[in-house]
Amino acid sequence: MLCKRQQLEDHYFGAIPERVYAFMRDFEAESYKLGIPLRTRHNEVAPAQFECAQF
Repeated sequence: MLCKRQQLEDHYFGAIPERVYAFMRDFEAESYKLGIPLRTRHNEVAPAQFECAQF
């Protein structure tokens, strides 16, 4: 049984909010300048939790 407000289809496969997406793009650009290429970005199952992953 999933905890309230943590349904998989609403979070993990949902769209990333524009404000969060803008932050992630900035984070990825700065990471790349430091030699840390990032390959993926997505939501996590819990609300308001997001992830970037490196190569």
